[in-house]
Amino acid sequence: MIRTALIGILAVAVLAASPIAAQSVAPDTRVDDCEAAFDRDGDGVAYYTCLLVAEYGDAGSYRKAAEQGDADAQRILATLYEGGAGVAQDQGVAFGWFRKAAEQGDASAQFSLGLMYEEGRGVAQDYMQAHKWFNLASASSRPELRRLSAKRRDQVAALMSESQVASAQREASDFTPLTTVKEPAHSPLKPTQGQSILFGVVIAFFGLLGLLAYLWRRRERIGEDRSRQEQADFKASAEAKHEADERARAHKDASQQGRANEDRAKRAQSEKTRKSKTNEKKARARTWYEVLGVDKDAQASDVERAYRVLIAQYHPDKVAHLGEEFQEIAQARSMEINGAYASYKKVRKAAPI
Repeated sequence: MIRTALIGILAVAVLAASPIAAQSVAPDTRVDDCEAAFDRDGDGVAYYTCLLVAEYGDAGSYRKAAEQGDADAQRILATLYEGGAGVAQDQGVAFGWFRKAAEQGDASAQFSLGLMYEEGRGVAQDYMQAHKWFNLASASSRPELRRLSAKRRDQVAALMSESQVASAQREASDFTPLTTVKEPAHSPLKPTQGQSILFGVVIAFFGLLGLLAYLWRRRERIGEDRSRQEQADFKASAEAKHEADERARAHKDASQQGRANEDRAKRAQSEKTRKSKTNEKKARARTWYEVLGVDKDAQASDVERAYRVLIAQYHPDKVAHLGEEFQEIAQARSMEINGAYASYKKVRKAAPI
């Protein structure tokens, strides 16, 4: 799109006789020389300036007519000096000839003069004068020149105060051309029919190149966007799958840990039950006097004293500070002592008085 815009601006600049910067071109240059130079260098601006010299020759052929007041000759001579086409480039001289043609009402020269005031080429920069000449050029009968002039006028106005804009508008309203110049219906540079066709072909060619470049770049950009989106979707999908796998793994680990804890608890309970039963069996296997540590024929007072001493040794408060294993042993021993004492009381109750 940049190339398309550049070629379009060059075309309007040539048709409106606006300034064109270019390399110096020999006065005897032919159109074929311009074509060869363009094929070699690809410089569109130099190409148009070359065609200008090839079509109109050197500045000397217009100087006499320009000095006699011919506005067309003054504008063309100014264009040649501005671009250094066939003469040494001189912005000051170009400004002088543009002003002479502009004061006669030449809209193309007025537009070029506005540009020189705006950019400060060949004259001190003056936005009020630039606004004035752009305003006058915007009354051109040619739509493209009228549009460009109005656009540049508005751009300059944005850099001015309201009072400066009002003053520039008054000067434009009070302007009276020195002579009435009839604007040409075609290009002010009066190209031949063949040259006009060539200009059109060149503009269309570069416009097509710019359009193709834009479409190609747009296609690449769409492809890049699609590729980035696919990569983002793939990454998001992979991350979601990874998170799901992690959650499943964590759930599986938790389930396995829970089952392992349950198994350990069951084994511990089973071992506890086994020990308890073993202790009970041991308790049942010993006689009551063996458990209490007394003789079978011991007095009742001796049995009760032995029972109290033993049960006190294995009381829960005595072993609370010890480990679980010792607490279980104490519990089993207490059961055995209580069982032995209970057996003693049964035997005593059944004995004859």
